[in-house]
Amino acid sequence: MNSWLEGGTHARRSTSTARFHPEEGARQGLEDGGEVLLEAGVGRSLRCLVEFDPTLRPGVVVIPYGSVEGSPNRLIGTDELEEFTGQPRSNGLRVRASAPQ
Repeated sequence: MNSWLEGGTHARRSTSTARFHPEEGARQGLEDGGEVLLEAGVGRSLRCLVEFDPTLRPGVVVIPYGSVEGSPNRLIGTDELEEFTGQPRSNGLRVRASAPQ
């Protein structure tokens, strides 16, 4: 997972958008414009809208920071800390993606 805010445009949205390469999205059973459930460890999950982006590498999901309700911080735990800073790891976090039931 890599998160970034794109010019502040996402700050007004109530739901985060998760971007996937189209092949990766299809492999996960996702649809462009649909929903995805991202999970990272026990009790850490986030529902997002799906946006396919062919410029991303397969296997990567990008979630911008700045959403009112759908903050990617919900996926970050304290079990993995950055070696140098001791802060919770937020970039390169492994997540599971699935279509919500």
